Amino acid sequence: MDSSLHSFPVFEATGVRGSHVVTDPLFQHFGGDTTSLLLTSSRGDRLLVDAGSGLFRLNPLLASDKALHLFLTHPHVDHITGILFFDPLFYKNRDITIYCSASTQQALKKFFAPPLFPVSIENLPSPPKWSLLPTEGVPATFTTPSFTCEAIPIPHPGGAFALLVTETETGHSLLVLNDCELSPDEPFELQPGLQPLLSCLAKHGPVDSVIIDAMYEPEEFSKHKGWGHSDYKTAIRFGLHIQARQIYLAHHNPNASDAILHKRQEEITVRNVAILRQNHQLPWSFSPCNN
Repeated sequence: MDSSLHSFPVFEATGVRGSHVVTDPLFQHFGGDTTSLLLTSSRGDRLLVDAGSGLFRLNPLLASDKALHLFLTHPHVDHITGILFFDPLFYKNRDITIYCSASTQQALKKFFAPPLFPVSIENLPSPPKWSLLPTEGVPATFTTPSFTCEAIPIPHPGGAFALLVTETETGHSLLVLNDCELSPDEPFELQPGLQPLLSCLAKHGPVDSVIIDAMYEPEEFSKHKGWGHSDYKTAIRFGLHIQARQIYLAHHNPNASDAILHKRQEEITVRNVAILRQNHQLPWSFSPCNN
């Protein structure tokens, strides 16, 4: 992982899977850890998004960071499991802020408690500060040293948030849409729960990049309707609908091997679409060829 400064913001997905970790050799190219993102501004400031198992891959990189910002989209286990062994919480004199809903905060407090864990979150060497989003279902704005962030409710069982991040210095923007159910059968404007996101994007204008839930093959979606995830073709269609300049497909099904994802990439005909790979650092405004 390259921690050097850039003249533009970059992101790195240290976890790209949904549901659960996979470690089989057939999954090594795209990666097997669950969802975690590291956003780095052109000045070197950092913002972490979600705390899946990929989070503790960042422990060596963040060992000397005194201040950290972590946004959690929702409390499902594949998005928070990495926080149990996130080293900065166990170092003294660290300033860690977690941005999340009240329900996510409560889930973490239960996570850091017997019988699941021996130490409460309040008794860690550096317990986090909490910046709670007002309520589920209501958009909220917060800022970090280099980013302006809008947390936007999206359709997912139990509630979840998309995150629209704009770097203040360059104006580059990134939309993180980790868990979102998009129906292939009706216009996006008519789909329940999407209006807050569409309204926010209409005000903002096209984003440089979107990282979007693309868990299923199209034929799989009908069997998993209501589970909170999208098929990859509908995800691409949504990315084009919001005029994202680059579309990154993520939250891969743990059953989708490297061979399946390589085949999927080969079948995608849209130039600005790529399947997101673990530990692959990318600029927000870059349009790569196949990963």
